[in-house]
Amino acid sequence: MLSVQQVRHVLQYYLLDMMESDTSVPTHVHRDCLYMNKARAELCSDIFSNPILRKLLQKIHNASHIHQINSVPINSTCYIEGKNIPFALGGTQLIIYHRENDVEHLCILKKYQRICYYYFKLRHLPDFIKMDIKTWLNKQSWYIPKACTVNLILKRLLESNLSEKIHVNLCENIEILSSFE
Repeated sequence: MLSVQQVRHVLQYYLLDMMESDTSVPTHVHRDCLYMNKARAELCSDIFSNPILRKLLQKIHNASHIHQINSVPINSTCYIEGKNIPFALGGTQLIIYHRENDVEHLCILKKYQRICYYYFKLRHLPDFIKMDIKTWLNKQSWYIPKACTVNLILKRLLESNLSEKIHVNLCENIEILSSFE
């Protein structure tokens, strides 16, 4: 999907976006971010086209947050298959929060847990990248909010191993979603 260098460009794009910087985004950075978002959209679309998963993925797609519980109440029914989940650890509960303050509680068989998790991660990848940047920044002893220049933060961010970490996570995400039938 993306090379590590392209992920660095994506990090640069989202850092500049987070900092609300007046610095203009270089064309190659913008291009790589658009490429990543196009590839994400195509993969999400491919998975979404699976008729078995479509109803649940639509809910996940529109979710702002999901809380996962790794067991289900006894005699729960799988939202996807409509089958009984025979024992508590055989399923997962998804508490899906929507932007409209609407909450849904669904139970699914364990075999669908990973596809749901990775679909949500891919769908909300920009938010996860921004969260990773914030976490990284907060761990830096030199970082003082509003005291550091954008260029200093960007230089240190690109020198860190965060882009490699995100690249590995992205490749894992794509591999798992691509292998689901």
